Amino acid sequence: MTTNPDDAASRQPPEATPSPGGGASRGAETRERRGGLGALGWGFIGMLWGYAIYRLGVFWHRYDDYSFGWFVPLLCLCLFWLRWNDRPHRDPVRAGSGTFLVLGLCAFTLLPAVLFSVVMPHDRFAAWLFAVPVVAITVIALYFIGGRSYARHFLVPALFLLLAVPWPLKVETPLTVRMAKLNAAVSTRVVNHLGTPAVRNGVLIETGAGPIGRDTACSGVRSFQAGVMISLFLGELFQLGFFRRALLLLGGLGITFLCNVVRTTLLVRASDLKGMDAVNLYYDPAGFIILGITTASLLLLAWMLSLKARAGEVRKEEGAERGEGRAESEPSEGDNPPATDETTPVAPIGWLQTALIAVVAWVTAVEAGAVLWFGPVGKTSGLQPVWALNLPSQSPEFRLLPISKSVGGDLQFDEGKSAEWRDAGGRTWKLSYLRWLPSASGYGATPPPARQLEAGAVGLLGAGMVLQTNLGVQSLVVNGVGIEVGTRRFLSGGRLVHVCRGYWKAGQSHADLPPERASESDFGQVFRALKARERGLREQRLIELAVWGMETDGEAQAAFQDYLAGMIGQAGKRNAGTEGATPR
Repeated sequence: MTTNPDDAASRQPPEATPSPGGGASRGAETRERRGGLGALGWGFIGMLWGYAIYRLGVFWHRYDDYSFGWFVPLLCLCLFWLRWNDRPHRDPVRAGSGTFLVLGLCAFTLLPAVLFSVVMPHDRFAAWLFAVPVVAITVIALYFIGGRSYARHFLVPALFLLLAVPWPLKVETPLTVRMAKLNAAVSTRVVNHLGTPAVRNGVLIETGAGPIGRDTACSGVRSFQAGVMISLFLGELFQLGFFRRALLLLGGLGITFLCNVVRTTLLVRASDLKGMDAVNLYYDPAGFIILGITTASLLLLAWMLSLKARAGEVRKEEGAERGEGRAESEPSEGDNPPATDETTPVAPIGWLQTALIAVVAWVTAVEAGAVLWFGPVGKTSGLQPVWALNLPSQSPEFRLLPISKSVGGDLQFDEGKSAEWRDAGGRTWKLSYLRWLPSASGYGATPPPARQLEAGAVGLLGAGMVLQTNLGVQSLVVNGVGIEVGTRRFLSGGRLVHVCRGYWKAGQSHADLPPERASESDFGQVFRALKARERGLREQRLIELAVWGMETDGEAQAAFQDYLAGMIGQAGKRNAGTEGATPR
């Protein structure tokens, strides 16, 4: 067992020989003040971060684009170890009432964060509502251990955890669309210069072999996130200054975008030369190669910036040796200990220990209360009306289609079907059907709420569509099944496309589906779920229908209702989640 030299120094007895002016007593008092929390503080941080990994792991499991979050705590530990080797001496812990008040507020915020996570396990707001207080409590615990010097010194490893928190959709969605469009525009120009005829249509690249879109060329968001994380990590690893870290970050973003353009260009060329099957063959290898090139390029850039920083330090040292620095007679900052603020008394160790123990007790009470109120995670709601999906397989040119990788990664469904056919009038129809089963654990598949699905892009049917009008959401009862139905009209390639989305949740009757439900706030859903003592883990289903060539909106809506009446079949009452499902 190793012994912290700071703790050992604080346990040494004071010098017995008095010095003029009471120097010995002041030295003993200083050493006594510098003793903050020891093993209890570090153990508290370890438990807190273990709890954070458990809670945030739901989001890392849920979103494929954030699966790298499992590695971020390891990177935080690495950064912490790097800073531990040159840690400063511990300062006096002068925690006043304000410090304990902030700690209490952060701990209390974990209550609504846990409630949001239970009721809306997919919601990114819940992730930030949880992660920010955890980081703040970590910094306060570091202050309890070593004062301001420890809190400042280990601030970067603590903040690094926030890189693993899913970005809000209001930030990520516009960024995704803009990056995808820019990537498609640049790649289209490049492949045309290389001899492959291609036309950009939104985020799609149309070629003779077929469209290359988000499924095959991706939007670049995952590589963008990786570039940000790697740049910040290397900046800390090489101990770069603020200006050079900013240059490294900007350079990393440029490198990741360039590499993503190269990847898209390679896939488009492969589709032109060898067909669409070659795209699926080269998709994953190209991604790993580009990731390796991106990491190596960032490592080289960080190394070059560190060399420039070291060269500047050498010039400063040479100038100091020539007398350009301070005179030898001037005292250095290290000759005397820094002055301490005597206005705030040193907080007793007992208070610090009690505060951290109270936080642990509070978190335990919150988790236990959630289990007692909502019931165990695997608890189901009993008998629910279950309906079966009947595909129009007798329609002309009916065929089943594979579901794209991007949809499977984004929505994490348990069962999915996709089909295409033509009606009697020769119009093309396309269907996507997704089903989420009740989860036996917090890490099960959980769908986005109906309002997010309704407000999102047409991810199930394709990209490159321009929204013309939103025809609203209405509550329908189809063969005894209550379902929310939203309709929109798009323009795609000069043709009108009407899209209908039907959303169903187990245990929800048509009487519970007012039109304003689609615009209900997150807080409203949480309060309603609290009152009903319902976890957000019930079976849910989504039907998305699209038709090309309808002349009017009313004609499209009537056709949607006719198809829904034929596809939704009442299957009686049985345990939710048992009808024809293939779990992931």
